[in-house]
Amino acid sequence: MKHRIGLVCPPFTGHLNPMLSLAVEIVRRGYEVVLFHYDTDRHISRFNKLKIDTISLGAQKEAINLINRDLLLLSSLSGSRASDLTVEICRKVA
Repeated sequence: MKHRIGLVCPPFTGHLNPMLSLAVEIVRRGYEVVLFHYDTDRHISRFNKLKIDTISLGAQKEAINLINRDLLLLSSLSGSRASDLTVEICRKVA
């Protein structure tokens, strides 16, 4: 049974391609990857060719604004408080 790794790509400029590179390397090492993203469907065929499952979280402006606020708060935290908030953010977008 292969391990499956989920990657969440934040809805900010410049994050999709590096996250995609990371996903490709993880797949190359024998793992399955699910990439959660906020992009449109224009990249889906690219992901499928690379054997990467994707789940679009949509591009709803309201949701992105909430996540931006949470990520701003996250940038000021460390340790277990940062870990707890990261889990909470992931639950919101799942």
